[in-house]
Amino acid sequence: MRPLQALLVVALVAGTIGCSLIGKSTDNRPATTIQKVSSEQLVKYLNERASRLQAINSDVRFTAHDGLLSMSLHGDLSAAQQRFFRMTGKGAVGGSVDLGSNNEQFWIYVDAPTQKPLFVYASHTDFESGRAKLPGNLPFEPEWVMQALGMHTFPPNTHYNEPKINPSERTYTLSWNANTPNGMAIQKEVVFEAEEARGDKPQVKKHLIRDSKNKVICSAEIKSVQAVPIPGPDARSAQISVQYPTHILLRWEAQKFELDLKLSNVQVNQRFTDEQARRIFSRPPDTASAPALDLAKYEFSIR
Repeated sequence: MRPLQALLVVALVAGTIGCSLIGKSTDNRPATTIQKVSSEQLVKYLNERASRLQAINSDVRFTAHDGLLSMSLHGDLSAAQQRFFRMTGKGAVGGSVDLGSNNEQFWIYVDAPTQKPLFVYASHTDFESGRAKLPGNLPFEPEWVMQALGMHTFPPNTHYNEPKINPSERTYTLSWNANTPNGMAIQKEVVFEAEEARGDKPQVKKHLIRDSKNKVICSAEIKSVQAVPIPGPDARSAQISVQYPTHILLRWEAQKFELDLKLSNVQVNQRFTDEQARRIFSRPPDTASAPALDLAKYEFSIR
């Protein structure tokens, strides 16, 4: 499998909503000191923001770079909690991508110019148990995109480390230890802006995964966001705001691979009918040129 195809597989299986603020400043100037917060406060913030951002529909422009090849595509992105995701795109000079997920499985279709089409899938159960192998056993997971969009709920019973404060960058970092499905020990991190984020500035700045030697494996940087008002939790409540990302940069360090996403014409929390959900979040049909390969039964070698 060619590098760009392999790394676009990773791109699927690798946030940002404004709710109660973490470190609210009393004026427009940053405070001289940063108040301490607990891991419980940060996790509560992440889960409150996820509860506000239930679904997204948008146009998307995305560019994939792998050091050898580059693909720029334009298409559509739809996402809904918990695991519903679909991003499709076509290039101006040929090529197409279809990345998707529903409650049962995820899939990747890549048709890059001058390369044979690739179509793979796996059930979430097989992936989480380690039976579905990504090329080279790369350490990624299906929740990665939903987390970058700000739509992932974080388990409150995980053992989170005490948040780190970076005074010079004025950030908090929430971290916890985990393992990938193939047993690799990793540390996950979420980096927060310590003061109230305004305009297109994200409150949640980055998501990172580090190896056992503290080296960054991959990152999702939220470059910009947009805030919109949504109804409160009941009829008597005032409107509240929700941020959605407009620019996300996903990067895998060892592979020198980047996936740059820019969202526009975004619709927030639009309900899907049952028919729309079946149509949008269903795996595309097999073709003679690209039959779907089950990652739990087929192993790739990257050449």
